[in-house]
Amino acid sequence: MYKNKKLSSLKVPVIVLILAITGLAFFMTRDNLEVQSSSQNIAVSDSPNESISIATQNPNSSIATAWQWDNLPTKKQVTDIAENKETTRFDVDYIYNALQAVKLDEDGDVVIDHQTLLALNETLAYSGLRLDREDLAELQDLIKLGLPGKSGEQTAEIVGNYYQYLDAERELNTLYSADGPSTNAEVQYEEILALRELYLGKDVSDGLFAMSNANARYMFESFRIESDSSLTDEEKRERQFENVKHHAEQTREVFNWNVRYADFLVAKKKIQDTALTDNVKRSHLTELMQQHFTQEELDKVRHLKLGVF
Repeated sequence: MYKNKKLSSLKVPVIVLILAITGLAFFMTRDNLEVQSSSQNIAVSDSPNESISIATQNPNSSIATAWQWDNLPTKKQVTDIAENKETTRFDVDYIYNALQAVKLDEDGDVVIDHQTLLALNETLAYSGLRLDREDLAELQDLIKLGLPGKSGEQTAEIVGNYYQYLDAERELNTLYSADGPSTNAEVQYEEILALRELYLGKDVSDGLFAMSNANARYMFESFRIESDSSLTDEEKRERQFENVKHHAEQTREVFNWNVRYADFLVAKKKIQDTALTDNVKRSHLTELMQQHFTQEELDKVRHLKLGVF
């Protein structure tokens, strides 16, 4: 059985969780995911293992290469089952498409990283899916059919635990919202971190949310720098640059980011220091951004607000 993971055991402060912080935790993970129809089902085991092997290096395969279609029912069989039992079933193709990019290492262990988080959010339609215990077990069972062996056991366990985490997070957010605005978003984010560790375990939580946590730390540090009245504007710029540099080292989403970003900032300051009108400055800044970065790279660093003076 699952361990007792009731929200009441957390001693949660009754304050609002600012949606910007929760959103930041998923900012780099949600790519316009749409909530799927309730007719889609998935399967998860009711008894996750106490331990899970987590691979972090040298992946040489993925769920796509390990998936066993012959073990799974066809769409017609799924439809027949649904009609006969008057219940819904998950779309096996959808499950595969959502999970296929998750990497496996040379031993067949699941690699826990940002890509896995993306897959989990897509599998569960970014928490929009509502599953009862039987639905969750069915989802896990389908995953284990498609992925025989430990990779399927691991994937099914993570999916089940992640779904329960999302459910608990919704409850936590409801408690925050009911008590009015909060003055300490960082404390609130720490509550989310504790919730993740409770449901997912520290290793899985750290692996899944490494990039999200780096984004959050960057945001909090950036706010502290801008709010420090003891710093001059030049000192703030220098510290923000170091903050961005540290953040880039943690996320490594854009090739050769540090050098390219430094060059961009020098050119951006030249535009800012001109006597041009604000509209012309913004136009030049847009062109500058496009010269230094691709649109895909700009999408990855939207939170840095490169287009704002």
